[in-house]
Amino acid sequence: AFSFTGTVGDLFAIEKDGYELKWERIVAGGQLMKIILDTKFQEIEEIVITRQNSEEALDLENVNIIDYQPLDDCILTLKKEKRTYYIGLDSLHHAGVSYPIEVSRPQQLFIDCMNNAYILSADSAYQFYLLDNGIVVSQGVAVERFNQYIRPCVSKFDNRLVFEQLSDLNKSYKLVLYDSTDAKEIYNRFDKLGYQAAWEASVGAGMQTDPNYGDTLVDPVYLRRQQRRKVYGRNDVGEDFQRDLARDDAEFTRISKQATDSINKGGNGSTKAWEAANNWSNTSNYDAAMASFMIFTQPLQIKTFQIGDYMAVVDYLTDSVVILDHRGYKVRENDFILEEDIKHVVQDLATGYVYLFTMDKGSHKVYGLNVFTGNVYYLKNFGGRPYTENAIIYDGYLYYKVQENNFYGIERVRLPKLSFFEEEE
Repeated sequence: AFSFTGTVGDLFAIEKDGYELKWERIVAGGQLMKIILDTKFQEIEEIVITRQNSEEALDLENVNIIDYQPLDDCILTLKKEKRTYYIGLDSLHHAGVSYPIEVSRPQQLFIDCMNNAYILSADSAYQFYLLDNGIVVSQGVAVERFNQYIRPCVSKFDNRLVFEQLSDLNKSYKLVLYDSTDAKEIYNRFDKLGYQAAWEASVGAGMQTDPNYGDTLVDPVYLRRQQRRKVYGRNDVGEDFQRDLARDDAEFTRISKQATDSINKGGNGSTKAWEAANNWSNTSNYDAAMASFMIFTQPLQIKTFQIGDYMAVVDYLTDSVVILDHRGYKVRENDFILEEDIKHVVQDLATGYVYLFTMDKGSHKVYGLNVFTGNVYYLKNFGGRPYTENAIIYDGYLYYKVQENNFYGIERVRLPKLSFFEEEE
């Protein structure tokens, strides 16, 4: 922020490295102005995409492409040539500009919720930005601090930020909205049945059986997953189900308070309700009990995406979507139907659309998900293109990295158009 004295009608300009020169006019006395600068990029040769080369993005020989991120008509690349690492801004079919960087063994590119770009190594994170004639790389911060304060941000609305928090080996998940004054939890999900199953298994750990069913501790894994699916299943919406769920929630709240009271009094209880209620941590079979916890609970498959002024929390273990507005209030909740095992959920940063990845004989199979309606649409099976979690969808194209001998490249394939999203919204 800055101020200066001028005369109504005068022109003034703002110039900053890496941004276009911006001219403004003083139109009133004592005026407060908010001015947004446009990023300046070096012009790269225009590429005409023809039918023949429309599914080929970038070919580089004798260069190792470590990571990449499509940006409009360019591709931001992190690459290594011989012993030097580079940040490149390449066009779709030709190498563009490359800037050497002095970062030890960089591993990943990362774009945060405020569109800042980072280079990540094993132990540090470096913010960088491109100028018209070079690159500026900031002093690195410890990757632990980056993972705590930057990576978890999933949404930004004016002066409000939304952070995701994972705990218990990614077996509980919540969203916290921060503004200039306070923090508010706006979403919470954990594997409640998994905790219950772990407790039951811990009780029978001494005799290596499950107390309810008499099965061995290995066998109930499948059973518990089926029960979890049944409880959270899309068809369980009757009055009996809602009544049982409300009763379970009330019981969980009661036992959670008991757990907290135990800790406050100096006891050995745990904040996990099932552990505290049955003195799990005092059992002589504590190691077996913890092993049961890790067996019976599983990482929650949840991702949160910002779509305009909303957030979509996609739970692809239970096949459901919760829509929150920019203040954290739940707008609606939808179930979606997809019988296949969802491997990954990604968002197209250019359009905001959300896609579901499954795997068919080792290849990508892609579905479109309308988060506002819960409708799922089959799009394409990319036979012959091996599945990878590093695949990116940008502006309607599926991008993936290929390697063959001394050839490294990024290829892309066009997805079917998603006009049905716009029609339904």
